[in-house]
Amino acid sequence: MRNVFGGNLNAIISTSFIVLMIAVIVVVSSILLRVAQPVLENNQRQKVIELGSRIVAGLGRPIAVAETVASSLASVYVKLPPGNYRDVKKILPGILDQPNEFHFIVGGGIWPEP
Repeated sequence: MRNVFGGNLNAIISTSFIVLMIAVIVVVSSILLRVAQPVLENNQRQKVIELGSRIVAGLGRPIAVAETVASSLASVYVKLPPGNYRDVKKILPGILDQPNEFHFIVGGGIWPEP
């Protein structure tokens, strides 16, 4: 190295520092790509699966209630005499408006009108 830098200690130290920094950057980058990235991807994949499970579980109860209300509406409507719309208008709000439950809109949503 003495011939290349002509015995200049500052040039030797600066060049050595630059080469060492490049080596450190290469080593850290390869470690991050080979070790840290798969671990981070697995963690994110598990979080996505967990979040999806929570969303599905959260939607389960409203859908079950909506199914029950729809079945109740169908049963009531079948039992009423045909053309008796006055009784239907009296009974339906009581079935749809459940205390401490969800608010339903007949038609659209889960069961669209035919």
